[in-house]
Amino acid sequence: MSINFTYDLPTRIVFSRGSLSRLGELSREFGKKALVVTGRRFAKKYGFDVKIREELVKVGVESVFFSEVEPNPTVQMADRCAELARREKVDFFVAFGGGSVIDTAKAANTVYVLGGSSRDYVWPKSVDEKLLPLVAIPTTHGTGSEVTKYSVLVDEKQMKVVISGRGLYPALAILDPEVLKYLSRDQSASTGLDALSHAVEAFFSNKSSPISDVYALEAARIVFR
Repeated sequence: MSINFTYDLPTRIVFSRGSLSRLGELSREFGKKALVVTGRRFAKKYGFDVKIREELVKVGVESVFFSEVEPNPTVQMADRCAELARREKVDFFVAFGGGSVIDTAKAANTVYVLGGSSRDYVWPKSVDEKLLPLVAIPTTHGTGSEVTKYSVLVDEKQMKVVISGRGLYPALAILDPEVLKYLSRDQSASTGLDALSHAVEAFFSNKSSPISDVYALEAARIVFR
């Protein structure tokens, strides 16, 4: 039996302890001004907002913060983020947070570059245009949003909608395990099970590949060890 599959992951991934300290070095090629998207509490509580600003300043990059994101971000929130990016004329985005933060940054990037509102780009439309570079720094270990082409938002009817397309892939994902030590046990458990559920879905999908199968088995080994 022959094996045929296509594997496409355009996001550059940097994984190492302390890799957040390389943010400036890794993102300096993207421009001189960044919009940093975070949640309301985590980054500020543990000093990561200061850390991010300092790392960018080291390489001459100015930063502006949008720190309003909450779980299950709305279309309106993404649009407000895009409006701030427009006013500040940023060159790239940095998303520091869980899936909600990264999804907000993806949608805001879409609106900033293409105009209109994020509601204008929901599925079945596909955003394949080139957007600004996005640096995704996940603070949980379950989202996967740092390497996907999807952004999940809540619309005016309180329904979840999806923006998707090749343009939404982050240019760079920085995975720093040191950030995860600040998660509570409950958050660690829930996001870990989230990762496992995605892995199980990939394993049993009729579109699974040898690569997705290896990822699924490794995720299960880590969770149940």
